[in-house]
Amino acid sequence: GVSLGVSAPGLLENSAAQGFRVVKCVYDPTEQRRIASVVVASIESVASRRGPSPATRAHPSQSYHPAFNECEDDVLRIAAVLKSPAFEEEAEWRAVSPIVADYGHTDISYRPGRSTLIPYKLFKLAPTGGGLQLARVFVGPTPNINLSMNSISQFLSRNGLNPEIVNSQVPYRET
Repeated sequence: GVSLGVSAPGLLENSAAQGFRVVKCVYDPTEQRRIASVVVASIESVASRRGPSPATRAHPSQSYHPAFNECEDDVLRIAAVLKSPAFEEEAEWRAVSPIVADYGHTDISYRPGRSTLIPYKLFKLAPTGGGLQLARVFVGPTPNINLSMNSISQFLSRNGLNPEIVNSQVPYRET
């Protein structure tokens, strides 16, 4: 496998142009609880300000759904960056897409997973009319690191790209 290291300023600009936000994942459980508390307080504030829906418009058990709907975009964007501490080593940043409100009319695509379809949104690495600002390519883990690095180097050179090519240093393991 390979991982691509792209120019951070170019990635941020390109993400914003597509409506994505680039955010750092949060692995620390204490920080996650703090964030969750802020989110809950925000929803409670909106619910308190709005009050319950009129009885004619909603069942009493759902009378505060409009308040949650008002906060839904923020809740989903925050949830996308909360990760298990077991993955902290990844130090991952994510490009979080805009919220999809209408699944019938959207640009969401699907790919097969092991047991279900997985929805995804295409993300264009290179802006329209511009080139990808590829800074680094990390190769591996693989049982044939030298062969892999050589073939990646040839492929990139043939396509007019000359990024730094780096061995990932992660040991290859048969699964």
